[in-house]
Amino acid sequence: SNANISGYGALLSGVSALRSAFAKLQDSSTIAPGTVQSTDTASFLATATSGTNAAPGFHQVLVKAVAKAQSDISGAFGDGTSTVNGGSPFDLVITPNSGAAKTLNLAANSTVNDVISAINSAGIGLTASLVNTGAANTPYQIVITANKTGVASGFSITDSSGALGITPVTPPQDASLNIDGIDMTR
Repeated sequence: SNANISGYGALLSGVSALRSAFAKLQDSSTIAPGTVQSTDTASFLATATSGTNAAPGFHQVLVKAVAKAQSDISGAFGDGTSTVNGGSPFDLVITPNSGAAKTLNLAANSTVNDVISAINSAGIGLTASLVNTGAANTPYQIVITANKTGVASGFSITDSSGALGITPVTPPQDASLNIDGIDMTR
């Protein structure tokens, strides 16, 4: 009798576990996670994030303008080893649109490569690189680009000597969207 009772208890426990498993199958969110599709993936890409409770539906998204990262360019130099500011020391003051200004002190005889290294190691969300424009005598220019897109990631640069001749190329821009008739920026 005791063995029969133990057997029935084990059977009841197994049936209870099976019932719990079947109950989870009735919840479609546990067996069919959300997906996102776009009819124009060249213009708009969306991804489903696990663990969110987004409501299923169809949404119209109109991209009016894509977000852009700011980009500035220097004057022309012979190469990366060219001395800047006639060998005299100078300062670069970089002011992010959403942060405090940072002053980079460049020593006497700083080269174009030294300026690039100083900007890249400053930790201010900018990347500087040397590009060859193909011009005949002085083909190299420094391109300084924000690491993130949007107006908040924009910056201004003040060169105490004016030797770099930095000019804006691409202004920062936020994305402009219309989702289901609602205008928004990101």
